[in-house]
Amino acid sequence: MNDSTEILERVRKSVARVIERVLDDLDPEEKLELDSISRIGVITELENEFEIEFGDDITPECFETLATLTTYVKSIKL
Repeated sequence: MNDSTEILERVRKSVARVIERVLDDLDPEEKLELDSISRIGVITELENEFEIEFGDDITPECFETLATLTTYVKSIKL
């Protein structure tokens, strides 16, 4: 498993914990449709999972799909 795949799977599991839904078969490009409360939960979960801090540059578009969240997390981890 390469680094990008590992990050995607960790993001998938983190989002699944927050929304209490199994996301194993969700395509990374499929819309998540998270509400604002879920977004806050996802931020907290991902900050804890990756030991990172989300910046002021986070936008609603970052939460559109697992792929966009993964891209954002990777940009912080670099």
